[in-house]
This record gives sequence, C-alpha cells and structure tokens, in this order.
Amino acid sequence: LVVAGAFVLDSDLQIRGGRSMMSMPDDVERAESEPITIDDAFRAGLRPIVTAYLALQKALVADDLPASKKGYETLAAAVLAFQPRSPNEARLVWKPISSRLRDHAERGAGSASLVAARRTFEQVSLPLISALRRFGNPLETTVRLAECPMAIDKRTASWLQTDEAVKNPYWGSKMLDCGSIRSQTKSGDHLDTEAHTHDKPAAPEKKP
Repeated sequence: LVVAGAFVLDSDLQIRGGRSMMSMPDDVERAESEPITIDDAFRAGLRPIVTAYLALQKALVADDLPASKKGYETLAAAVLAFQPRSPNEARLVWKPISSRLRDHAERGAGSASLVAARRTFEQVSLPLISALRRFGNPLETTVRLAECPMAIDKRTASWLQTDEAVKNPYWGSKMLDCGSIRSQTKSGDHLDTEAHTHDKPAAPEKKP
C-alpha cells in the first residue's frame, strides 16, 4: 500500500508539472542539461541576445565603463523583446533563463564602476552559457567558452567570447590573457560545458 501510494503521489506531481520524487540526482542533472530542439524562429530570437552579450564582453575587455553600461541596456532590451510561444519545451526552459538574464542586465546597466560591472557580468554569463548548452549556438560564427581561475575574488568564473585567444573581461588590460578556452561551439551546435580543450593555458598571476 505504501509503495502504491507513493507511485500515485509521484504520478500526480508529474501531471501537475512537478519533478518526479523518484528521479535520482544524476538523472535530474542530466535532464536539465540535455539539448533541446528549437526552430528557426527561436534561434533568430536568441541571436540578438548573444550578440548583445558579446558586445558587452568586448566593452569590459576594453575597460570601457560607458560602453559596458550601454551593453547591459542593450542586452536587457534584447531579452525583453524575445517572448517565444513555441516550441513549448524550449519556451519553458527559456523562461527562468531569460528572467535571470534580464534582472542582472538591468542591474549591470546601473553599474557605478568597472568593478561592479565585472561582478555582474558573471551573473549574465551563467544563464547565457546554460542557454547555449540547451539551445545551441544561434550565431553564424564559432562561440568559445573561456574561464579564468582568479576572475572574481581569486575564484574561477567563466564567460563566452568569439576570439580564438583569451580576452578576459574580468580583468581587461590588467590581465587580458589570463585564463583558458574550455570548449567551443560552431553555428547550430550545442555548447559542451564539460569539455576542456585548453587552447591557451592560464597566464601567471600579475599584480593589478
């Protein structure tokens, strides 16, 4: 009776859109990172968002606070403009990603300093990395996943870029090449966040 009752409760939970109580942690993690098939309209909607993010990355690399704040504004506007109705699975996955992106982009637009703008950059990078993992690269060019082992408070942080060589947005001109390329994704392919290509080794620490 206990087992039968558990199955009934679990089935009801899933019908109402909840997560199965019987899923193992590994199964849940795998399901939340599996690629999702999207159509051309969804891909086109993602394109200006990724483009705006990459422009922001370049502004931070150039130590340009006004351009960085403008980049955050453009990113927030691009996220707000994309309200997909289908495919349904992609739409549901995109909803929390877009919410995080927009909230942090709006916060970044009000940055009082480059330090603040760079701290917020990690918060827009994480959901966008997740988006490329789930939906694929919507651009016609290759996008690379890079990381720096001491990006913020001497801890690792990641970002996306198109350059083949590391262009570190967390340090800019102080330590432009600090970090490594973890993986890359061509147009239409899904980002592999587990890959470690290490195209460029981490640079030695320098005093800011």
